[in-house]
Amino acid sequence: MSRRLTPTEKRLRTIRESQWQTLVENIAQAYGWMRYHAPDNTPRTAASGRRYVQNVKAGWPDLALLHPRRGLFMVAELKTETGQVSDDQAEWLAGFRAAGIRAEIWRPRDEDTVKAVLGPQALGWENWPTRDDPIEAP
Repeated sequence: MSRRLTPTEKRLRTIRESQWQTLVENIAQAYGWMRYHAPDNTPRTAASGRRYVQNVKAGWPDLALLHPRRGLFMVAELKTETGQVSDDQAEWLAGFRAAGIRAEIWRPRDEDTVKAVLGPQALGWENWPTRDDPIEAP
């Protein structure tokens, strides 16, 4: 017999990916991150009146995040509480990590983690040089 979900777990399961993405984008914007969301790579039917969307490579992460003042770049795959990471998504995330780029999978239960990663307290930002600071000669 499986355990019962807590009220918090039940609430988190009602959050759609689009709602979660909006929240993450708002957090990112509040902390000065530039963000890009690639359109879904799914065909539209003639009945919907739309054409096929841009050809985005399968598995590309939901968000690319750039903090120009701090010189930081990362990507994030956003999932619902029950959403599964596809093989293509896992391959892209592993590729980014292999290249030294931070790549995260975030679910609604990770809101505090998102704030910690994107916020000014992350990685001791107060001590990081900014692009406006002079570069010291070796």
